[in-house]
Amino acid sequence: MRYVIDGSNLLGGPQGGREAALRLMAAIDRLCVHEGHSALVLFDGLEGHAPGTTFRFAPRVTALVAPGRTGGQRADREILALARRAPGSTLVVTDDVALASAVRRAGSRTLGVGAFVRRLAASIPEGDEKEAARVDDAELLRAWTTPDPPET
Repeated sequence: MRYVIDGSNLLGGPQGGREAALRLMAAIDRLCVHEGHSALVLFDGLEGHAPGTTFRFAPRVTALVAPGRTGGQRADREILALARRAPGSTLVVTDDVALASAVRRAGSRTLGVGAFVRRLAASIPEGDEKEAARVDDAELLRAWTTPDPPET
């Protein structure tokens, strides 16, 4: 399975910045190793990266700054295209109701941000307080208090 993650939605928009995005991708990498999956994290914009830039964060995690002109829907268009290309093997992570609905119509599954963050937290080895502190960063885990729709 491959996670396709609405990175801007997960971080609460582009204001999270590059450092928050890198911490997020480290947590996603740990989860992917733990579960044996891969992830593509899409951002509408990311400080220091031009639209269309792809970079591999880790062997299992790739990030893409959505191509095209500025605007908040660039990543959504890419996510939906990916969901349509591989409907049986894609799990889209987003709290964007319209995007989630379109993804499900395309035949892919969705997972809310809160549920995904709980998966991230569950992948922390027991007793690893240093890693737990990184994952518990309020900037990344605003989703703990965000109600999420059920997994579909």
